[in-house]
This record gives sequence, C-alpha cells and structure tokens, in this order.
Amino acid sequence: MTVLQSDPGPERRVNLTIASGEHVSGVMSVSNVRPRGLAVLVPHAWTAADLLIAVSPDNSTWHLLEDRNGGLVRLTGINTATPLTSVTGVTISGGVYTLSADTWAVGTFPFMRFISISVGGTTAVNQGAARSITVVALN
Repeated sequence: MTVLQSDPGPERRVNLTIASGEHVSGVMSVSNVRPRGLAVLVPHAWTAADLLIAVSPDNSTWHLLEDRNGGLVRLTGINTATPLTSVTGVTISGGVYTLSADTWAVGTFPFMRFISISVGGTTAVNQGAARSITVVALN
C-alpha cells in the first residue's frame, strides 16, 4: 500500500499521561503554540470520564478553561459506548476528539493539562491504569 504524505505541516503532537489511579495529566508547554485547531486522541482503554482543560501562567497556579459563556470547556462522549475496534480489517485503537474554537485560548498561557472528571459532572475520576493521550495542535 502506498502512503501519500502531504507537506510537513505546522502541527504539533504531544503525548501526555494520566497515571494509574490519578485524574490529572502531565503538563504540555504551549508557550509557542497559537493553535487554530486542537484535537485529542484518547485510547479505547479509558475509565469513563470527560476531560477538562486546565491552563497555567506559571506551571503552579491552574485555572479551568471556560468558554465565552462561562461554561467549562469539556471533552464529552469519550469511549462511553462499546468502542469500534475495526472497520473492514482496519484496526481502530482509540477515538479522536476535536475541541471548539474556545479552546484556542490555551495558546495565551504557557502551560496546559487535562483533568479526568465524571461524565457531565464535577467529581474527579481516577483512571484505572496509566492512560496516554495525544494532543494535536494545528498552528
């Protein structure tokens, strides 16, 4: 099979981990990112939870990212149903979740991370094993 590749784009990919028994991911430096698109790749092995985004000016004080209406920016529907693992012989290893334009504000802060939280709620949800998520930012 021939794989066609486009010109190397301005995307940036960063793997973050939520440790087993924890609900907060590692930290991503976004000081040089002014994203015009964000997506998160989440593995099928996922303890049911939404993801919130926290941003920080100093990697010490954290703030939950809100949309222009004051609602929390939240990734929802993450592998809450039985995941599709293959389509006509193509193995599917996780889901890709895009983030709204409101999340592009992360580029105004030097640091961001994710928080695993109850579906539709506000209670932290610890992951049942280490979970690696990939953040893709299109600059």
